[in-house]
Amino acid sequence: ASIEEIEQFTRAVILLLIASRLFANHSKGRVSVKWLYLLEDFTTISDYSWGSAVLCALYKELDNVALRKTNGLAGCLTLLQVCLF
Repeated sequence: ASIEEIEQFTRAVILLLIASRLFANHSKGRVSVKWLYLLEDFTTISDYSWGSAVLCALYKELDNVALRKTNGLAGCLTLLQVCLF
């Protein structure tokens, strides 16, 4: 496989992790295109504060559930379980 094919496959796997685990939402499998912009350059991906962004998204989801704006909780629920125990 060429370097370009490996990078495309890597982007697809990272995008799957972002959409299904880190920033899960109620979109039933659809992924926002805003994540593709962040995956353009592999040299800058490690500079992003992914943990802070995941925690912020989880707090936003908890706020939406607490205020009854949504019916169910989404987000990185594994992080919520780790924080509780």
